Amino acid sequence: MAKEERKPLDVALKYRIKLWAASGLFLLFIFSMYFIRHAPQEIIVPPSTTNGSSFSDVAKNLSASTTNTTSTGVEATSSSGTTIKPTPPSLPPKPFMATLTSPAGSVTVERGKEITFRWETASGTGYAVPTYVTFRITPETVNEKHEQSFSFPFSAGKGTGTITVLPGSYVVTVPAIAEKALRYALPERVSVQVTPGVPARVSPSNSRLEFKDGTTSGKISGDGVCTATVIVSVNDQYRYPFPGAVVKLSSSRGSKDTITPQGSATNENGEIRFTVTSKTTGYATLTAGVNDVDIDTVSLQVLSKNATCPQ
Repeated sequence: MAKEERKPLDVALKYRIKLWAASGLFLLFIFSMYFIRHAPQEIIVPPSTTNGSSFSDVAKNLSASTTNTTSTGVEATSSSGTTIKPTPPSLPPKPFMATLTSPAGSVTVERGKEITFRWETASGTGYAVPTYVTFRITPETVNEKHEQSFSFPFSAGKGTGTITVLPGSYVVTVPAIAEKALRYALPERVSVQVTPGVPARVSPSNSRLEFKDGTTSGKISGDGVCTATVIVSVNDQYRYPFPGAVVKLSSSRGSKDTITPQGSATNENGEIRFTVTSKTTGYATLTAGVNDVDIDTVSLQVLSKNATCPQ
C-alpha cells in the first residue's frame, strides 16, 4: 500500500503557533509572579519563655498579605489567631478650664468684708487636675501698687475671701503667667469698688523700725555731729501703710541722745524718719511707739568722738 503523502504546514501558520506559545508562557509567568507576591503567607509565632508567643517576632515577620491598613494604623493577625492592634495616635493635651461666673459686671465691697467668687470647671486631657484657681483684684490705675490675690481649690467651684486692699477701684484679673494645665475665662469686665468699711488701725506686729540701710543695729561717733537715720514704717491690720500716725521715738538713755523727727506724722506710705546724734559713748536702745503702744526697737552704739562717722 502506498503511504499517504503529508503536506508541509504553511510557514505563516507555524509562525503564528510559535507566537501564541510564547505569549502563553509570558502570561503564565506574569500570573505566577502575581500570585507568589499576593498569596497569603503563614506567620509562625515561635514560643516564648513567658506566655508562649513572641510578639516582637510577629511584628518582624508581618507581610502585606496579613495586614489591614486603616486610618488608625495597622492591624495584624497571626496563623494562631493572635491579633496585634496598633496604639492609636496620641491626641494633643487639652487644658482644664475655669470660667468665672460671679462676680460679674460691677460689685461694691467694704474693706474688711468678704467677696465670693464662683466658677465653672471643664475637664482637660493630658494634664493632671489643677490644684488651685487664682483670681486677683488689680487697681484700675497703673500707678497703684496694691493688689490682692485669692486662691481656692479648683474643684470647689466657689470660694470666699476677705477684702484687705485700700479703698479704690479695682478689676478682676487672673495670673499673668497661667499654668499650662489651666485656662481661665472671664466676663468682658468685672469691676470691684472697695469702700472704707472696717476702720483701719495701727498694727504693731505689722509695723517696724530700722536704720536707713535696712538693719536693726547701727553705730555713730560721739562727736554730736555724726548722725544716724532711722525709719519707722506703720502699717494697719491688713499690712497696708497707715498714713497720719503720730510716732514717738525714745532712747533708753534719755537725754544723752538727741532725737529729731523729720515730720509730724507718717506720710502716705506710712513712714516717718528720725535722726539721732550723741556726745556720750555707750549703747542705747531706740523704741518707736504710736499712742503709747510700742512698735519696734533697734540698738545704737555711740563710739568715741574721735572715731570715724560710720553713717
